[in-house]
Amino acid sequence: MARPLPVRLADAGRTPSPVRRDYRLPHLPAKWTLGFQQSHRTIDNREQILEEVRTFREKKLPCDAVIYLGTGFCPSGWNTGHGSFVFNQAVFPDPEKMIREFHDLHFNVVLHVVNPPENLHGKVTDTGLAASVQGDAANYWQQHVPLIKIGVDGWWPDEGDVLPVASRLVRNRMYWEGGRMTTRTGDRLRFTAIATRGSNAGDGCGLAIHFLHGRRWKPRSLWASPQG
Repeated sequence: MARPLPVRLADAGRTPSPVRRDYRLPHLPAKWTLGFQQSHRTIDNREQILEEVRTFREKKLPCDAVIYLGTGFCPSGWNTGHGSFVFNQAVFPDPEKMIREFHDLHFNVVLHVVNPPENLHGKVTDTGLAASVQGDAANYWQQHVPLIKIGVDGWWPDEGDVLPVASRLVRNRMYWEGGRMTTRTGDRLRFTAIATRGSNAGDGCGLAIHFLHGRRWKPRSLWASPQG
């Protein structure tokens, strides 16, 4: 016997507010996440990175974000190796100053990250003893915070297929909640974006599907003024 199908009817005479209370409103992705994003593999030095983004602007090629893979996925990436949150000094000797130049040119910066704790659990809001455990989401998120503070706009958390399904979901939730609670000076409403790929609970496999989470609806792109 088929189950009854629930149907909700909205009275056109009702004001929108009571109707909205019946549903959870979706979070809009930042406008820049809907634009072109340039991913990189091997990068040789500081000047090569900056020259490339300057060339995009000089040639008026639309691009809203640059994505840098980690070392290990390529011979020379943004960091020192799998799971590292330390910048590769050969290519990012002064990361805060370089990211500031990206932002001045209306580029957002997204970094590729892998090797999360395989027993990732908990929430970014955990405190006390729970937050001191290496596999806790609060503990792992704190490794991201210094990079957000200097200007990193988003993350590509890859290779979730090594995680149990429960930990994959904790990871996705961590990036969403962590991005909402981590701000930069003078930018209270800026939330980080994440891009995951996969066909099953952020497993990091399969076709690329952008899974982008809320920042204010303000672009930083070639087609926008500096004030957005």
